[in-house]
Amino acid sequence: MYADDLVDTVLDRVAIKIETVEVENMSAYIFGVAKNVYREYVRKVPLMNEIDEAQLSAAPTPPDMFEVERVRLKLDGCLDEMKETDRDLLIEYMSARGSEKKRSHQEITKRLSTTATALRMKIVRLKRQLKQCLQECLAP
Repeated sequence: MYADDLVDTVLDRVAIKIETVEVENMSAYIFGVAKNVYREYVRKVPLMNEIDEAQLSAAPTPPDMFEVERVRLKLDGCLDEMKETDRDLLIEYMSARGSEKKRSHQEITKRLSTTATALRMKIVRLKRQLKQCLQECLAP
């Protein structure tokens, strides 16, 4: 998880909570939430590393090139079934890497006149739609 994701988590939790609770010292409240989010993250990191190591040791052999090409073709087909605007948004969002990622996501939110949370939720829905299409296409 990146620092940006942790910040988003903190701000999301604060935004939800301040609708129901009156906060006198907002900066202290945000700091407290941030501290708790960080503690949760630190607790999960070792567990995630153990899972990764276990998965790596039990990883199957790499698929043959025929299977990789078959999945790629199905993915292309599923992307073609999406609305053009949704497909372009998903590809743009998922293409950003490293330090470019945050800037790219901010540009998308500005262009679409939306919030970062709304954008993430839209991407989650689009990824879910794509995954469902792939599962249906690849089912035996």
